[in-house]
Amino acid sequence: MAGKTARGRPHFYFTTKPKGESAASIPEGYEAYELPDTGAVVLRKKQPTRIIEFERLALENAIRTQAGLTHFVVEVVKDALIVHLSDMSPDDIRGFLDDMVPLSSRRVADATDRLGRNARYSKMMRFRLVSEQPRQFEVDRWCFLGGIDDWFPIGDTAPMAAQIKKFVKHLGKESFFELI
Repeated sequence: MAGKTARGRPHFYFTTKPKGESAASIPEGYEAYELPDTGAVVLRKKQPTRIIEFERLALENAIRTQAGLTHFVVEVVKDALIVHLSDMSPDDIRGFLDDMVPLSSRRVADATDRLGRNARYSKMMRFRLVSEQPRQFEVDRWCFLGGIDDWFPIGDTAPMAAQIKKFVKHLGKESFFELI
């Protein structure tokens, strides 16, 4: 949608209940962006990054193969890759469904996938580019200790492949909380 602010400046936004004038396209220099934690779609300025698309794809592939996860989001923020995991594990979803009604294994799998995709996501791990030549990354994990909620460094500086091999296997596992 397109509108104007109180000061007369252009204002663009997404809505499921359109009122007024629809925008013909996304304004130059902006992008549609889905917030990983809530799933809300917002319009934001395009964010410059030094992250290479291959690095994001390599991380996503490693999460699928090494951690065995299917419901996750890898977000590029500035010069970092942030891994968000679903707040509901497939086992939690299956247990919930089994308690509700008896379903065929195919229907449980379909419902598990649908619920997993629509769950809330929380940031868990961050791979920060700290040097371009050679490309070196540092890894942080999100700390969930009430007053400390923030990133906590968990490794030395190393190439992306080495960091993936060392840390991705802990995503979605109890061993993640031992990474300090």
